[in-house]
Amino acid sequence: MNDRRTIERLLRSYPRAWRERYGAELTALLEDGPLSWGVRLDVVRGGVAQRLRSAGLAGDDLPVREQARSGVLLVLCSWAGFVVAGCGFQKFSEHWKDATPIGARAVPAAAFDTLVAAAAIGTVAVLLGIAICLPAFVWFLRAGGWRLIRGRVLRAAVVTAVTIALTAGGAVWASHLNEAQRNGHDAAYSGAAVVWIAFFVSALGLWTAAAVSAARRLELGLSSLRLEALIAGAVTMAMVVMTICDAIWWVSLASSGARQVVVPASGPMAQITALMVVATALAGTGSARSLRLLSRSA
Repeated sequence: MNDRRTIERLLRSYPRAWRERYGAELTALLEDGPLSWGVRLDVVRGGVAQRLRSAGLAGDDLPVREQARSGVLLVLCSWAGFVVAGCGFQKFSEHWKDATPIGARAVPAAAFDTLVAAAAIGTVAVLLGIAICLPAFVWFLRAGGWRLIRGRVLRAAVVTAVTIALTAGGAVWASHLNEAQRNGHDAAYSGAAVVWIAFFVSALGLWTAAAVSAARRLELGLSSLRLEALIAGAVTMAMVVMTICDAIWWVSLASSGARQVVVPASGPMAQITALMVVATALAGTGSARSLRLLSRSA
């Protein structure tokens, strides 16, 4: 019989409602069969798929337009995850030029500048997608939609307010520290930074959840959905470019001998790159889905 705790951890990848309905059956199946890494991966993948369906971000049983909308919203969620990775990249790339020999800066500089340009393009594209939805969103609010999203928006606003307060306090604190203390040599400051990161990520996640909740209820015409799908494709391409540039920047920096940057940041940068890859893959799935379905409905 397989380890019950391991099975319970695997089942947490599924939404609670799904676990309450089907959890016992899946638990019995996993207890009796071989619990290989392939099986574990399949269980987690199925759990993620179920969470996407319950969030309205996937599902083949929806009308075509709703499936296309879910693809666009998946790109939006992926972009939020990519923003977290981008903030981490910005933190660990602050002083890379100072630690890199002048003759070895050309390739990482080109990759870095291209990444920044792609980030700007992706941001503009996301803002354009939001602007297209504004008329429908205003109509939604006038029709009483505020009560449907009020809880999510208020939670996001409260966490954001706390994040802003922590940011202001952290800035004042940092002004009294030297560079070494601000970069890991002050335990209290480092701990506060972890708390700030948790609040920042939570605020971003809550606002994204609120946006998805509202967007799922908007009345959008076919032309607007097509525009959103094209914008989602552009955002995905920006993410692809940024992920590639991140890899080029990191490899070229490592080969240049910039140990002051490479050695301390190796672990975090591996996690940042992994998050970029996962977010880009999800965005690619969403944008391909929306574009394919809307082209069929032309």
